[in-house]
Amino acid sequence: MGEQRQRPGEFALIAKYLAPLATDPGTFDLTDDTCRLDIPDGQQLVISKDMLVSGMHFLATDPPDLIARKALRVNISDLTAKGAEAAGYMLGLSLPDDWTEDWLQRFSEGLGRDAAVFSLGLLGGDTVKSGSDRLTISVTVFGWQPKGTRLTRGGARPGDHLYVSGVIGDSALGLLLHRGDQPTWVVALDDRLCNELINRYLLPGNRQDIRSLVLDYASASMDISDGLVGDLRHICVASGCGARLETGLVPMSEAGQVAASVETGCLQTMLTGGDDYEVLLTVPDDRHKAFQDAVKMSSVPFTRIGVMTEGSTEIDLKDADGQSLVWEQQSFSHF
Repeated sequence: MGEQRQRPGEFALIAKYLAPLATDPGTFDLTDDTCRLDIPDGQQLVISKDMLVSGMHFLATDPPDLIARKALRVNISDLTAKGAEAAGYMLGLSLPDDWTEDWLQRFSEGLGRDAAVFSLGLLGGDTVKSGSDRLTISVTVFGWQPKGTRLTRGGARPGDHLYVSGVIGDSALGLLLHRGDQPTWVVALDDRLCNELINRYLLPGNRQDIRSLVLDYASASMDISDGLVGDLRHICVASGCGARLETGLVPMSEAGQVAASVETGCLQTMLTGGDDYEVLLTVPDDRHKAFQDAVKMSSVPFTRIGVMTEGSTEIDLKDADGQSLVWEQQSFSHF
């Protein structure tokens, strides 16, 4: 991040860059140790927290505004998967020793941009120096869902239909390109498709338009952060049932389809690499037709990719020809 001789102290930093993002009156302009958040009538509080660390979740050289927006969006994604609307967030920022005001300015501008997109403000947090060259960002997001909602990973039952939003695998492929790898499939993609993959990795999409469908029809739901196969396994374990995943039905972008057609092993990368931040949900059979009709009316991109099964909590992976696949590595792991 370069060298800078004079930088503001903690409280001056907060006042200059972060306090302008604290738009809720209950934050007291970040001059207090606590904030006040009123819960609307008929709603209940939903909370999620994720951490992003340079070198693991993003590159230290990534644009600061996109790092900020990604940190916020991966947390909002958790709430969206529960049909919740984000209302505010807290920020923990551990800055490397060589942080600069220019970097922090661009970072805060990115937060401000997405605050406008999602209509939420900064509620508080903490800012420290890491004592190293490692940047760590911790975001806790708060939101609302209708009171009495009990939507978790553990609500799926055998016979429930398995659906996923959007397309899967672009971010995992984009990371390979972004860090300078040269996979064999890259020769089949033009610059436009390569840039689409990289951009998908740098900034997750906005899936707030699916909240009502999740609330009305899902028996279990979660966002896809560590890979489709690995996150489906979380639903299986929590719900006490298995799943049959038809990999040939998994929706892919144009770039993803080309890459998968060129390199056989690319499919595993796409379905286990993570960072998709799409929503994986199960729909009971007696609500399946209504869900399909609602999806058509809303134009939300949901695709059926399998079914929940009885017996063990294992996933039966099928290729496009119905043959079983065995993948030892099924998801991204932080450890």
